[in-house]
Amino acid sequence: KQLGVDLTGVRPTGRAGTVTRDDVEAAASLLLTGTGSATVIHDEAGDRREPVRGVMRSMAAAMTESAATIPSVTEWVEVDVTRSAALVERMKQLPEFADTKVTPLLLVAAACLAALRREPRVNAVFDADAQEVVYRGAAHLGVAVAGDRGLVVPHVADAGSLTLPELARALGDVVRRGRDGTATPADLVGATF
Repeated sequence: KQLGVDLTGVRPTGRAGTVTRDDVEAAASLLLTGTGSATVIHDEAGDRREPVRGVMRSMAAAMTESAATIPSVTEWVEVDVTRSAALVERMKQLPEFADTKVTPLLLVAAACLAALRREPRVNAVFDADAQEVVYRGAAHLGVAVAGDRGLVVPHVADAGSLTLPELARALGDVVRRGRDGTATPADLVGATF
């Protein structure tokens, strides 16, 4: 009642169909953002589209404008990667990585993909024309590579569905093609992260 949530419209997740505190707070969050009555659409790419309403519409407009008018900032942080480097060396000895280049990039990519699974909003985009947030159905991982043609960003398609050895091979392939200039135009578009 305090949050303005009508319990008859809340999907219960508790034991024996009980509405939990989390259920009520989730419903209140949807009301606050204006997406409570939003229709969710899944497209052919597996992306989920949600209309932007209420407070979220104002936030999206402000963020879109700020991206075009406010300078970006880069922050550099020093990190002790001693344990990660030791892990890379151990992974190189594993049979599943035979004939595969294992680098720290593999660990960074795997960590990013784990974060995207946990926080799908990070792999989302605002479609200003449709006034929708598009939650990507797959993570297409872009990798910046310095090559003969300058900096290019080929991507590993649907990287989140790959095993660690498959990801290592795919990363090696896109890095090689980016460096030697054999990346195709299709390789250079479509990254979602």
